[in-house]
Parts: sequence; structure tokens; C-alpha cells
Amino acid sequence: MGFERKKIDKTERIFRKAKAVASDIHIYNKDKIEKAIKEDNFFEVIEEELLEANDLLKESVDKEALKKDNYLERAIVDIILKYCSNVESKIWWFKTKVSI
Repeated sequence: MGFERKKIDKTERIFRKAKAVASDIHIYNKDKIEKAIKEDNFFEVIEEELLEANDLLKESVDKEALKKDNYLERAIVDIILKYCSNVESKIWWFKTKVSI
């Protein structure tokens, strides 16, 4: 009989967990991510890391709570892409079309 940890079921805690996972991906793969953004193949290049992150969330988050939002996708945008927004890339096409 093993100890089973209660799965996370609160929205704020799930998003915090997803952001921590996204932050780890960014920290450990910064050069790879920046190169992928420059070459416009971000999701293909870090696919393995994203699948691993998704599995990690599934292990620690309540299944029904996880269905309520795109926590990992939002965290990727909020953490990884936000911190890489200074990297030259055609994926930021909107910046060239409008003046902000």
C-alpha cells in the first residue's frame, strides 16, 4: 500500500504548475528554443519536451480539472514565448504590421 498524493484540482494551482513546467523547459532549452523561433519551427523542435510536460501535468492534476482550460498552452505563451519575444523571427509578423 503506497502513498498516493492528492491531485491538484484548483485552477490557480494548476496554472502555477503549468507555468513552472514551462519555465523549466525554457531554462533548460533556451538556446534550442531561440534557434527554433528564429527558424520558425518552435513546436517541432521542442515537441518531446512539450509531450513530457503534458504527461507531467496529467500525473499531478485532476483529470476533470485539466479539461477546463489549456493550462500548458497558456503557460507556454506566457513564459516561453513572452521571454523570447525579442528574438528576430517572422512569427512576430504582427509587430511589423502595426505600431504599438
